[in-house]
Amino acid sequence: MTSIVYTDHARRRMSQRGIARDMIRQTLQYGTCYYRQGYQFYVIRNKDLPASMPPQQQDRLRNLTVVVHQAPDCEFAVITAYRSDRAASKIRRKSKKLL
Repeated sequence: MTSIVYTDHARRRMSQRGIARDMIRQTLQYGTCYYRQGYQFYVIRNKDLPASMPPQQQDRLRNLTVVVHQAPDCEFAVITAYRSDRAASKIRRKSKKLL
């Protein structure tokens, strides 16, 4: 992943929630992607974590969700990041298009 741009909102939320940029990169690399409402939601589920990853690092990444939008001038524009135990099921229930 070459180019990741962070919005002001994403930087502020990452700072408040203790989410580092390397955690965002790993979520984009290992996470499951859901396409909903014009955005991409990358969610790290338990089964997405590689077994070779140290347990401490797995705990930091578990249940992390990153919302991105593909911009023409970069590979990813991170909108926000948060942790949620049920993120995958909630995202799957969203409508595909923003009403």
